[in-house]
Amino acid sequence: VKMQQQSQLDELVNRAEQELLRSAVNIDASAATTESAILNRAQQQNQQALLSRMRRISATGRVVLGLLPSASVSDLPDIALVHGDRIYVPSQPSLVNVFGSVFNQNSFIYKSGTNLADYLSQAGGATKDADEDSIYLLRVDGTVVSRRQRSWFGGLNTETILPGDAIFVPPDLERYALTREFKDWTQILYQFALGVAGLKILRD
Repeated sequence: VKMQQQSQLDELVNRAEQELLRSAVNIDASAATTESAILNRAQQQNQQALLSRMRRISATGRVVLGLLPSASVSDLPDIALVHGDRIYVPSQPSLVNVFGSVFNQNSFIYKSGTNLADYLSQAGGATKDADEDSIYLLRVDGTVVSRRQRSWFGGLNTETILPGDAIFVPPDLERYALTREFKDWTQILYQFALGVAGLKILRD
């Protein structure tokens, strides 16, 4: 699984890089002024830096079991084990992590009955360059719940938070993207990479 995840991540980065190169050529050719060309170059450098960070992300090989916090050993699914596999039973987490475009990226003590909006408020809320439509929640079991999966009525803000969950507020990449197509690619990569990084943080 780890090898497959890493292969898919590498393929996404490679395809996004090719898209960036094609877009850069078109944008440079259509630059009307010297100032526009300089701005385009700065945007390209930012996107290249993002891709470089993506290349440093390593897949974990983690498999989501989809267990509820109240699950017991008898609820584990039937999975074939091979030589070298290890079963790890983590301790009950006590923190909720908030990352991304917020004023105070931090870990906060979990309190029963709290929702996503409560922890965003503790983090100072989203910054002006945040993409609030793309906020998502990485559950402690590895599953993801995004704002786009929820209706506008209530939305993700009322989503109940579980101990060990992580909340991600991505930046508004449209401010810096050269094209809509590249924005789509970087959003995919950003979500995947942060998800992997978040899992590593939660596991540690």
